[in-house]
Amino acid sequence: MANVPSVPRRVRTPRVASGARAGNQDERPGGARDEESERARDLSVAQLRTAVERELIPRLLVAHSHEMAAPEAPGIPSEPLPGGEWSAHDEVVRFASLSAAGEHERLREHVSALLSCDVGLDALYLHLFAPAARHLGEQWTRDEVSFVDVQLGLSNLHRLVCECGPIGFRRERGGLVDSRSILLAAVPGEQHTFGVTLAADFFTRHGWRVSNLCGHDYDFIVERLASTRYTATGFSLVGDGDLAALGKAIATLRRRSRNPNLLVLVGGDFFARHPDAVDAVGADLSALDAHRAVLAAERALDAVPAPA
Repeated sequence: MANVPSVPRRVRTPRVASGARAGNQDERPGGARDEESERARDLSVAQLRTAVERELIPRLLVAHSHEMAAPEAPGIPSEPLPGGEWSAHDEVVRFASLSAAGEHERLREHVSALLSCDVGLDALYLHLFAPAARHLGEQWTRDEVSFVDVQLGLSNLHRLVCECGPIGFRRERGGLVDSRSILLAAVPGEQHTFGVTLAADFFTRHGWRVSNLCGHDYDFIVERLASTRYTATGFSLVGDGDLAALGKAIATLRRRSRNPNLLVLVGGDFFARHPDAVDAVGADLSALDAHRAVLAAERALDAVPAPA
C-alpha cells in the first residue's frame, strides 16, 4: 500500500491588523474584536472547504492506490489481471446505473474502496469500466434508456478515467521505447469512443506518446500522419461501419505517413465479432481490449530489427 500523499497546506487564520499587538489589542471595542474574529473564522472555513474540494478529494484515489509504490512497472503481463466478485454482472449493472444517474461521488467512493482493497487499476478498467460502458450501449439499443442517459453515463466514466490518471505506474524506459507514439481514433461516425479513452490511458501509462483524435474525419487523420511521425495508429469500431471507407483510409495513410513502417491496429466490438475484417481493411493486428492492444503492439515492434 502506497503512502498517503500529504494533505493540503494547513489553513491559517489571517493575522489581526498590524496595530493589534499584544499591548494594544484590548484597546479596540469588544464589538470590533468579535466582528473581526467572526470574519476570520468564516474565511478559515471557506479556505478549508476550497482546499478539500480542489485538492484533497481529487487525491483520494491516489491515496488508496497500491500501485503508487512501483515507479516503474515490469513487463506487461501476457494476460489481463482477473476480475472478482466486484466485477460480477450485477455489480457492473449497478455501476452503469450510477453513471447514468450522475452519481459521480458514489462512483468515486466505490472505485476508491476497490483500490484500497488491492484491486488493480487495469483490472478495474477492463472488468468494470468497459463492461459498464458496453451495458449502457446495449440498454440504448434495446430502448431501455435514453440517449441523454447514455451520454451522461459515459461522461461520468470518462471523468473517472481522467481522475485515475495519476494512479499507478508510468513506464519510463530508455532507448527506442521513448520514441514510440500512437494516434488513436474512433472510426468516423462511430458514437462509442470510451474504448479509445481507455486505450489512450493504457498506452500512455506504458510509456507511449498518445494522440486521441476521436471526432475527426479521415482527411484530418491522414494529414496528421503525413505531417507528424507516429510509430502506430489505431481505429476503434463498435457498431457496423463503412469498412470500405476504413480500408481506403488505411491504404492512404500508409502511403502518406511519415513512417513507412507504420503499425496499424484496429479494435472494438465489431472486429471481435468479425475477425476476418482485420485483414479486409488492411490492418496489421487487432486486440480484444486495451491491455492486449498495448501488448500486441509492443510485441510486434520488438520483433522488428532495429535500423542499422
